Amino acid sequence: MDIVSQITVQISDPRYTMMNLNYFVPRRIVLYRRRQYEITEMAVGPGEGGSPLIELTLRNRSIALMRRDKRSLSSFSGTAISMAKQLAFKYNMGFI
Repeated sequence: MDIVSQITVQISDPRYTMMNLNYFVPRRIVLYRRRQYEITEMAVGPGEGGSPLIELTLRNRSIALMRRDKRSLSSFSGTAISMAKQLAFKYNMGFI
């Protein structure tokens, strides 16, 4: 669970409109190509013309929920494969 796929996006925000409306808070759900992602990290730097340049790190929503769910892993007794199968079905993911 330490290494998962993620998407990094850079957004320019002239006049700070999206920053003032708190669009970039962690755990906010973002839809991209009919899939749900979650903002996991945000960094702000200088952009062109004094506008901020926001860099967002997005991870799959199911994986982000699974990473935060420490209770399921600590109370599980069984094989690693059965644990992975139960977690996959709990978070609406496929199991191979």
